[in-house]
Amino acid sequence: MIFSHKNNDESELVKECMEYYELNDIFLNQDQRYQQLKNELMNSSMVDLKSFKQFIQDTRGTVLLIF
Repeated sequence: MIFSHKNNDESELVKECMEYYELNDIFLNQDQRYQQLKNELMNSSMVDLKSFKQFIQDTRGTVLLIF
């Protein structure tokens, strides 16, 4: 499945998936690297399922809790 940024409906789907990920993944670390990778993904002409899955894998971090 390929999501193209040229098609507005598909672009909205990518944005919705990104928003869901940002709001619901407790292991997400939204640091500078995350912002850079997000910008690269969102600015690419095509976003396919594989690249979105790789983005998630690359941007998940481990939450360190100190007691």
